[in-house]
Amino acid sequence: MLFAGFAVIAQDQISGRVTDAETGDPLPGATVQVQGTTEGTVTDTDGYYKLEVSDLEATLVFSFVGYQPENVPIEGRTTINIQLEEVVTELDEVVVVGYGTQERGDLTSSVSTVSAEDMAEISPESVDQMIQGNAAGVSVSPSGGLPGAGSEIRIRGTGTINNTQPLIVVDGQTSRNWSNQQFNPLSMINPNDIESIQILKSASATAIYGARAANGVILIETKKGAREKRPTFTYSANVGFNQAWKKLDLLNAEQYVAYARDIQEEAETGVPPKLNTDYVLEDRTDWQDEIYRNGLVTDHNFSVTGGGEAAQYHIGMGYSNKSGHVIGHNFERYSIRANSEFDVTDHITFGETFTASYVNVDETSPGGGNSSLYGAALRMPPYAPVKDPDNDNTEHYTYVTTSEDLNDAFNPLAIINLQDNQRRRARLMATGYGEVDFLDAFTFRTQVSVDLNGEHQYSYRRWHKNGNLIQESELTEDYDWGVAPLIENTLTFEKQFGIHDITILAGNTYDFSRGRHLGIQGRNFPNDEIRLVNVAGEQLIRNNAVSAGQNALIGYFGRVNYSLNNKYLFTFNFRRDGSAKFAEKRRWGNFPSFSLGWKLHEEGFIQDNIPAISQLKIRGGWGKAGNDLISSYAYLSNIHKTNVHYVLGTGQEIVSGASISDLSSSGIRWEETATTDIGLDLGLFDNRYTASFNYFDKATSGILINVPIPPSLGYGLTYDFGSPVVNEADVRNKGVEVDLGYRNMEGNFNYRIGANATFNLVKGEVESLGQGEPIYAAGGQLLRNFTKTAEGLTIGSFFGYRVDKVYSTQSEIDQDNQMARDMLDDTDATYQSNAAPGDFRFKDLNGDGQITDDDREVIGNPIPDFTYGISGWFRYGNLDLSLSFQGVQGNDIFIEQLYWNISQERPFNATTRVLDRWQEPGDQTDWPRAASTDPNNNARPSDKYIDDGSFLRLRNLTLGYNFSNLWNMDRLRIFATAKNLFTITDYGWYDPEVGGSNLERGIDDGIVPQPRTFLFGVEVQF
Repeated sequence: MLFAGFAVIAQDQISGRVTDAETGDPLPGATVQVQGTTEGTVTDTDGYYKLEVSDLEATLVFSFVGYQPENVPIEGRTTINIQLEEVVTELDEVVVVGYGTQERGDLTSSVSTVSAEDMAEISPESVDQMIQGNAAGVSVSPSGGLPGAGSEIRIRGTGTINNTQPLIVVDGQTSRNWSNQQFNPLSMINPNDIESIQILKSASATAIYGARAANGVILIETKKGAREKRPTFTYSANVGFNQAWKKLDLLNAEQYVAYARDIQEEAETGVPPKLNTDYVLEDRTDWQDEIYRNGLVTDHNFSVTGGGEAAQYHIGMGYSNKSGHVIGHNFERYSIRANSEFDVTDHITFGETFTASYVNVDETSPGGGNSSLYGAALRMPPYAPVKDPDNDNTEHYTYVTTSEDLNDAFNPLAIINLQDNQRRRARLMATGYGEVDFLDAFTFRTQVSVDLNGEHQYSYRRWHKNGNLIQESELTEDYDWGVAPLIENTLTFEKQFGIHDITILAGNTYDFSRGRHLGIQGRNFPNDEIRLVNVAGEQLIRNNAVSAGQNALIGYFGRVNYSLNNKYLFTFNFRRDGSAKFAEKRRWGNFPSFSLGWKLHEEGFIQDNIPAISQLKIRGGWGKAGNDLISSYAYLSNIHKTNVHYVLGTGQEIVSGASISDLSSSGIRWEETATTDIGLDLGLFDNRYTASFNYFDKATSGILINVPIPPSLGYGLTYDFGSPVVNEADVRNKGVEVDLGYRNMEGNFNYRIGANATFNLVKGEVESLGQGEPIYAAGGQLLRNFTKTAEGLTIGSFFGYRVDKVYSTQSEIDQDNQMARDMLDDTDATYQSNAAPGDFRFKDLNGDGQITDDDREVIGNPIPDFTYGISGWFRYGNLDLSLSFQGVQGNDIFIEQLYWNISQERPFNATTRVLDRWQEPGDQTDWPRAASTDPNNNARPSDKYIDDGSFLRLRNLTLGYNFSNLWNMDRLRIFATAKNLFTITDYGWYDPEVGGSNLERGIDDGIVPQPRTFLFGVEVQF
């Protein structure tokens, strides 16, 4: 009996220390309690505790006011040290704005934030992915699904027909895209180095950046050290694979051969002997499977962070290696970043940021026309093997020809494996700065930065046959280098006078850049081993592949922030920029902005009557910013000398000369964007519930366009060459942005839920083209001019014919032709030239009785009605789960790859959609006949190419587990991640996530689809 009583009261002592995770400072008075019991204690003044417990398998709950609680299983241990992370409220969060910081509660403009906390547990592969779906008003459209691919980032819509990429600033240094080729400059940045991303959306926030801010500004802050913190070492790694998530249903061998015979039967030419053999009825190759693979991906990151009383530092190194889900593509990045800061005295501080990165990309050539990788995989006959040991081709790759197969599609494996495409890029960005505080209110800062870039693109193609062509051996090389120094000085006055808070900023900037580009080429090499241009049979410097340029910008700027009684807020910005991109008399521009805010939650009538409201602020502003993303010499006339000849003298000799290719445009100036912004910020129950609403009206004026001139003037070459560039066009965007959030950081179950949406009320609508004419664009080798930009239309609207039906019989055509004769009073009139049973009947939209170019109209809009994102983070004990969804709704996609499926004029392989084609009189179908040469031009741009691009995608799903105090580590976490796990869409082609330039947005011309990725990783901190 006594023994049993002793067992009940037996106790074990647990001891340890509770500290701040960021600073390492002790947390006195923190609560340590055995979960589910009344046993507990508090820490002493140095953060230490001792606690008697009766069960060494229980769980301790550590909590402290303002910090996130932690639940730690004892698991038999007697010493448990814990670090608690501070919970930063929405109001206290410090937001980086241009040339300074503000507390979020004091903002009067529209700024979205993506923090390292939000992204830390989902292993983003790029900066683009960190932003995508996580910021209202920001659209990220990838140019493809291969690692390192670029993205079109648009903030608050498409404001110009020209470049809409935002200004990107990393640690105060402008990040520019040096490459003459398509390259993603953000791919040079290791996402693991990033602390936060601030997106300045309203012109009242961006005007401080003046001439380069019309498209919005993205401010990237990298991780810094912390004062009086012991060195903390962090290592993270993941490994996994990516794969294709969708294939198209294509014809098998028997279906394909029947399809080919059907086409030739209409042409009454018959088929080659090969197509009458049993050989072609056997399925030998699934060409989609052949170009796909499970691509290995891995990331490794190591960092050390710390600091003393007068210094702090952060050093990070990263390595990333990602093989694409399409064979032949690999992305590799090495990066190192060092940030440090130290105090010389109590008033003088020096610091630096240094980043070096090297990217190595082995890539598949996207090609065009017959050499398009995806186009080739879709068109190759299924009976053809990848290789034929009996042919004379390099490495025996199979090739098909028109004479034997009625098909000259390229073998995609030959495209990939017989061509070596490499891109190497090295970049160094370094900044040194000094700050001096004086007179208790002034801070002077000077900063000197440099951006160095070097790039080499290399492409070697071995001799081989493909399709009907003999591809000669060829080497193409491009060399680029650039240097850009930046000098900035700011003086800040910050003072509180009773109920008045005022901050005044003044500064200037000098930004200079210089670069060169050289492209060389060699053909007909004696062998494939020595790949140097000087051994080629033919050597040349490519036309338009030699260039040099430089640019300079000088800016003066200022800002005033004023707060009255912490209730009434006012901000005014002004910047004046001068740019060498414009003629001397047009180089300077002024960019003002202002904004107001009212903190209603600080008013007594709110505090006394609605205590649930922890934040209620209304704000509004107006501002103007510029866009200088044009070539450096656009205001000058250009001279060309290629194929320019004159007949001179009495002997009428032909001599080479030069000619003016276009007129000067000395009067051009900045494109200017003026934005009106009205917003409301709401927080309830200590900001557990948050909401933000923004309305914006964004008007861009003076957009640069070409104005046609009469050909009789003798300028120019083709298309728009010769036309002067003028500031004539105006475009408007309007929309509403919504951000919602809820967080519960109390108890054993913690979670955050967020949602954002952008409703596009006016979608890049052209209000004026001035003297300019409608702009027709888009199209490759087969289709032309199927987007239209004109007054009253969205930029890049899809333009073409409307399909009414497929003619079932000749009598339907006869009825239409009779109607045309009656309306036109012309006995030879026809409704639709060359129409036959099985052809599309196009709609007569203008009612003149026949189909002409005037029957085209807008058939689709590439810009969605709204976009949205949903995210969630959940933690129970040591288990955490995070997920994010992203979606778009109401946009159209033009599937250019459908051309051969619609025209059916040549027997390329096709999707099973063609099995529903019209084949004999009386057939009722919506797919036209197979007809050699397509006499009715069924494949003309029409709404048959248009598909719904709406989708909802599970962008990320991560499950992790934290081991507490294992092996005395501060943190040990394992996790598994799935990216693009599923997509809900009605889109009928590969992937609805289609990007594109402003005039050619939403065109699926063979874009590489996004992959599905699975990762497994570990994070260690000690």
